[in-house]
Amino acid sequence: MFGFIGAAWLVLRRRGVRGVKVALGGIAALALIIVSAASAVGIWYSMQPHVLNRNGPEPLLRLEIRAPQNIAIFADATAELTTDRNAADVVLEKADDTATRRGYVPLYYRTSHRLLALKFPNGGARLYNVRLPANPMPKKYHVWSAWQKPDFVDEPGSTGPKRASTGSDIEVRYHVETADD
Repeated sequence: MFGFIGAAWLVLRRRGVRGVKVALGGIAALALIIVSAASAVGIWYSMQPHVLNRNGPEPLLRLEIRAPQNIAIFADATAELTTDRNAADVVLEKADDTATRRGYVPLYYRTSHRLLALKFPNGGARLYNVRLPANPMPKKYHVWSAWQKPDFVDEPGSTGPKRASTGSDIEVRYHVETADD
């Protein structure tokens, strides 16, 4: 820091600038150092993972998944929640008579980019954008969401996920559960 201010002072002095202008140059150099340091700290802070509940248990995302009809492949499906910070397997119960499966997955980090992947043994998948804010801790997210159709469908043998059609498909709904519930 002293070298930067000293270099600014020396350059101004060699150019013939004297008096108050040299002091203003030093103050400008100091301000530039402070702004650069604050920017570096801000960038570093924004890159750190921010946990949802630092002093307690992590909240759970409770899920219900239902099929339009009782399909055999649905009973062997697995699910995974992927974020820009981590990925976690969803713990799913077995399918019941109504072709509905319930499950949960812990939410560790603040992020608004959550993607639920329902995977089938044949290699197909249904992808759902979980529409929650980065911090889903407020009480309004503790009630069940509306049933949501998949946003993308990945069929076995396809080149990648495609936008889902509007026909009947496997639907999900979810809510956040905290230790206070």
